[in-house]
Amino acid sequence: MILECIFLFYPAYIFDRVYRSCYARYISGTHCLRLIPSILFNSMIAYRRTKWFILGAVLFYFIVGNGARYWLGREIYPIFSWELFSYVPNELVDYGLRVTQVDHKVLPKAVYFEAAPSLFSDAQSIIAYNNIQALGQLLDAHQADNAQAARIKVEQQHLHIAHALSYEIVRRSSIPLVRWKTGSFATEVVIANFETSP
Repeated sequence: MILECIFLFYPAYIFDRVYRSCYARYISGTHCLRLIPSILFNSMIAYRRTKWFILGAVLFYFIVGNGARYWLGREIYPIFSWELFSYVPNELVDYGLRVTQVDHKVLPKAVYFEAAPSLFSDAQSIIAYNNIQALGQLLDAHQADNAQAARIKVEQQHLHIAHALSYEIVRRSSIPLVRWKTGSFATEVVIANFETSP
C-alpha cells in the first residue's frame, strides 16, 4: 500500500518540482525544459532513498516484532507482531453461581446468578462476577478458610434477598463465540454446594 502511494504521487511530485523551479526563477519554457533532467535525476535519488528507507523500516519492524515474540516471549512496545488472535485461547474457563432452589422449592431449571436479574439486583455487576470468580478459584485450590471468607462476602454483598437459597459453584468451560450466540457451555462441573437462609 505504501509503495503504491509512492508510485501514484511520484509523477505529480516531479511536475510540482519542475513548476516551482521554473516559477521561482522566472525563466522561459525553453530554459525550463533544460532543468528537467537535473530535477528528474535528483528526484529519482530521493525516490530511491525513500523507497529503500520504507522497505528497510518495514523489514526491521517485521524482524523485531516477530523475533522479540519468538526469543523473548513478549513484544517490545511500540513494535508488535500483530498476531492478535493466535494467542487468544479458544476455550474460556470461569466460575458460575447457579441457583437450584428458592425457598426450598426446586427450580424447573437451575439458573446462573448473572441470568437472574429478577432475583438479584446486581446480577450484571462486574464486582459480583469477580467475587464469584475468587470464590471458585479458592474452592478449586482447596483453601477452605479463605473460601469460607469469600463465600460470606458473596452472600452478604450479592445474595441478600428475603428467600432461602440453595446454590452451586460451577466450574464451566465455553467457546466464547458459541456462548455469546447460544448461552451454552462446553462443560459444567459442580465443585461445591451451599445454602443460605433469609
